[in-house]
Amino acid sequence: MSRAALLKRFSLLVRTLAGVLVLLLAVGVFGFLRSTRPLPAQTELVAEVPRVPVMVTTLEPVARVWPGYGTVRAMDAANVPTQVSARVLRRPEGVEDGSRIAAGDTLLELDPEDFDRRIDAINERIEGIKARLSSLETEEGRLRERVELTEEQADIRRAELERVRRAVERGAATDADVDLRRAQYLVARQELSGIRLQLDQIEARRRDLQSQERAEQAELAVARLQRERTEITSPIDGYIQEILFKTDEWAPAGSTVARVVGLGRVEIPLLAPISAAGRLRVGDTVEVRVEGDGGSSFIGEVSRLAPESREGSRSVTVFVEVRQEEPETLTAGGDGRTVLRPGQFVTAQLRSGEPTQRVIVPRRAVRRDAVMVVLTEAGSNGDVSRVVERPVIVSHHIEGERPELARGETQWSVIQSGLEAGETVVIGGLDTLREGLRVEPVPAGVSSASESTEGAGDS
Repeated sequence: MSRAALLKRFSLLVRTLAGVLVLLLAVGVFGFLRSTRPLPAQTELVAEVPRVPVMVTTLEPVARVWPGYGTVRAMDAANVPTQVSARVLRRPEGVEDGSRIAAGDTLLELDPEDFDRRIDAINERIEGIKARLSSLETEEGRLRERVELTEEQADIRRAELERVRRAVERGAATDADVDLRRAQYLVARQELSGIRLQLDQIEARRRDLQSQERAEQAELAVARLQRERTEITSPIDGYIQEILFKTDEWAPAGSTVARVVGLGRVEIPLLAPISAAGRLRVGDTVEVRVEGDGGSSFIGEVSRLAPESREGSRSVTVFVEVRQEEPETLTAGGDGRTVLRPGQFVTAQLRSGEPTQRVIVPRRAVRRDAVMVVLTEAGSNGDVSRVVERPVIVSHHIEGERPELARGETQWSVIQSGLEAGETVVIGGLDTLREGLRVEPVPAGVSSASESTEGAGDS
């Protein structure tokens, strides 16, 4: 083998040995560093128990509430008719559609000329009857005088007849003298009878004239009433919905000239669930809300209930009366008060006057018809609290603050069944809770941080 080949092999061997030495040195350094490295502090992993706000349920006096809906109608409204036929003489200024009007204010004035003439004619006839009655009184007085005179004359004739009869008995007179005196006496009696007949007829003629006078007086009263009816006035306080006649138009009797609507009292026939029929009483409170009017609400009371339920709808009609102060004007920007108007659609909450004892929870505590209830069990390291889902049936919802149960809550669900008094209900942080999760219950309102359930874990 040549010298060059030997040198090449020697060089390769040297390089291989050098690489092995470097590798062994690196392994040794790594082993040294690994054996001398500091160890990190070890801690035991402990699951964090979430804190949840809770409240303890109690029986609370709750008025039963039912929803209702209906349309407002006016209790004081009048279609004002004409009661006589006449030409419209005048319509006062300001009497227009939408104007406010008071009871007794004039809507229209009809032409009274025909009625005035009729009144004058009836008065003339009455005066004629009175004149005939006065003449009859005079005639009656004269007839009574004639009766007295004729009676006296008849008495004289009878006395003469008796004297002649006695003279005949003595022979001083003849039978012809008796016949003459008897004929004179009979003439006097006949005249007296005729006068008395005339006197008796006086009373019948008086009654006839008095009857005619009463008939004319009655006709006069009707004529005057018709004359008064030529001025058509508003029967109630309110607003003119519509006025239909103008000056010089003919207004026939019986036609409607205007509609006046009062807003001081309105009534709402509300459709409510049939279950309300057995619990509501006359006088129970009703809160009425107007849709689309900024949530305006009004307080009314039940005035009566319909005896029959509506077939197929399981509802009953409840009549609610609302009293309100009428504004001075209904124009935009009037006196700033909102009123219920006839024809408005409203929703309502009918509240029974007899409260019942029910369990209530904040409305946000109910999810999918269930609540989370905290159950506490004794463990080896202390009490352990876990949440359990409890199905419930909600009767209805109410509003109002009840700080003795949970501060800051204003919306409540009234539980019909599924919960009992004395149970602990979770009222916050429900999104991160699940069945069986261990929790730390915190009474509602104790801490603002109690709503947090971050870091929830199962122990």
